Amino acid sequence: GLADVPSGMGAVRLHAIRARALAGHGDHAEAQAAITAAEEARNTRHQDDLHAGVAGEFAFDEAKLRYYQSLVVIDAEDPAATATTAGAAIRLYQAAPPRARSYGCEALARVQLARAQLMTNHLDPAAQALAGVLALDPQMRIGSLAQQPDTCRQLLAGSDYLSSATARQLDRQLAAFTSAGATPALPGR
Repeated sequence: GLADVPSGMGAVRLHAIRARALAGHGDHAEAQAAITAAEEARNTRHQDDLHAGVAGEFAFDEAKLRYYQSLVVIDAEDPAATATTAGAAIRLYQAAPPRARSYGCEALARVQLARAQLMTNHLDPAAQALAGVLALDPQMRIGSLAQQPDTCRQLLAGSDYLSSATARQLDRQLAAFTSAGATPALPGR
């Protein structure tokens, strides 16, 4: 893809996707290099019809790049960088007009922020970050969001949270959220 779209928003998207794949396979140095390449591609003046013209689902703005970056650094188990990048993504999404916001990516960024906070024993801020996720109408729960709360639940099961009533309550809320599931498939699928 990068041979056909070497710069601009298309390249940003491709580098960011590559970064996520590398991070998922444990190659954190190369994943960070791919994020850096995405940031460099973002600074070029090149525009393509799909990302700049059509946009919508095809847009890949600063908020989405920060969200992808949070996924890369959480895989590297860097809670400070995750809190920074996920927090930036959330602020950027909240500042965008409602039509331009990706509620799914914003919710997923909130889960990454909560994970980072739980990794550093900040339970109350983690619960606050998850409040917006837990309040999502079941009809708005995208498939990728259904799996993410389990990562928080695994952290809540750790010894740091065993005696915490707040942790138990948050765990129950996450379990209920997960059991409610994602939006059902369309009929006939």
